[in-house]
Amino acid sequence: HNDNSNDGVVQSGCISGNCQNGEGVLAYPDGSRYEGVFSNGKPSGAGSFQYPNGDQYTGGFQNGMRNGSGKLTKEDGTVQSGIWKDGEYVGETASAAPLKTGCQKGDCQNGRGQYVFRDGARYEGDFKYGWPQGVGVVTYTNGEKYEGEMIKGEFNGRGTFTMSDGTRVSGFWKDGTYMGDKNPTEEQPFQTPTRRPAPAANTLKIWAVIVGVSSYNHMPVLRYPDNDAYQIYAFLKSPEGGAIPDEQMRVLVDEDATKGNIKTAMQDLFGKAGPNDLVFLYFSGHGLKGAFLPIDFDGFNNKLFHDEINDLLGRCPAKYKLCIADACHSGSLLAMRSGQLPNVLSTYYETLSQAKGGTALIMSSKSEETSLESSGLRQGVFSHFLIRGLKGEADTDRNRVVTLQELFKFIDENVRTYTGNRQSPVIQGNYDPNMTVAVQR
Repeated sequence: HNDNSNDGVVQSGCISGNCQNGEGVLAYPDGSRYEGVFSNGKPSGAGSFQYPNGDQYTGGFQNGMRNGSGKLTKEDGTVQSGIWKDGEYVGETASAAPLKTGCQKGDCQNGRGQYVFRDGARYEGDFKYGWPQGVGVVTYTNGEKYEGEMIKGEFNGRGTFTMSDGTRVSGFWKDGTYMGDKNPTEEQPFQTPTRRPAPAANTLKIWAVIVGVSSYNHMPVLRYPDNDAYQIYAFLKSPEGGAIPDEQMRVLVDEDATKGNIKTAMQDLFGKAGPNDLVFLYFSGHGLKGAFLPIDFDGFNNKLFHDEINDLLGRCPAKYKLCIADACHSGSLLAMRSGQLPNVLSTYYETLSQAKGGTALIMSSKSEETSLESSGLRQGVFSHFLIRGLKGEADTDRNRVVTLQELFKFIDENVRTYTGNRQSPVIQGNYDPNMTVAVQR
């Protein structure tokens, strides 16, 4: 996910010392660099990590993630010091929360008050029947903040969520979930949808290979791809996702997601597809130019090239081919922060989209961008809106069928809004925009 590799050769690998179990200096292919203590090939102990965008973290690590006390110095000079847990900032002191939880002052039953939760989050605002309800401000220990309307302790109504890096997401919320910048309750629910008949289930089968890689040894560890993969799997098992039987799916997460296993699963499964079927490849993890990175990527070998995926899709007899990837190869975050993004959509993913027949490729970001992970959403931003769109929120004409075009429009608008236009999804290929991707029961 923060992948930045120019076309020149980036020196990567263990530059000095013992990068397996001991002290050493490791350069990653995406341009990041770690100097410090290693355990089982991952940063574990005290060390310093330099990111491709110029940020630097010095402090404790565990299993490749920031853990314990440490200091993050951002490229713009701002500093965040304190305690980290599983890669996330939790506060300035070890307890990261006042000793006293509960109502701090005012009326926390029916009135205005201030309340501190067990995890250290603080709410100040209106209460009703003992719940945060009305208008208030929630401040989290990691620096995130929500200001707006609440119902029963959840974000509900109009509000603004500010991430720890200062990105603001404003609009309407429902039960803690961002719904967009238009009020969903103001839409006219009166139109009677023209129902397009759903494709007969017995004539069309879906074959899916789902891949999620988080705990890389030769790339920075990611927090959510394994979780994203299981969420996609759960969706495909549900009635909306086609209730796909297990024999038509392969889920490869972390140590199972080797290059060999991914290719074998695609060959086996996609080879069984009939001429009217849909094959679906989902990949969440790191990418470098022209390739996805399986778990056995060693800094040089075992890249899964887009050409190889294209070739496997090309040989598959299925009528519909859908590849969705939450991975990226991208320039520094510096360019994004200043808002000066190149408008030219690069040819980076062209090789994948030249596949024959109805092939659609949806990518989480342009090649010069970074796919973002949000602690507020507890998963990749792109995959979060992908799953919500598939579950029915993308069905704008309300005919109970989500088409590819509707899905992409929903993802694109929400991801760009949520990330302040720092991440813009991409769709390519020669596909039928009305291809069905989900059906609501």
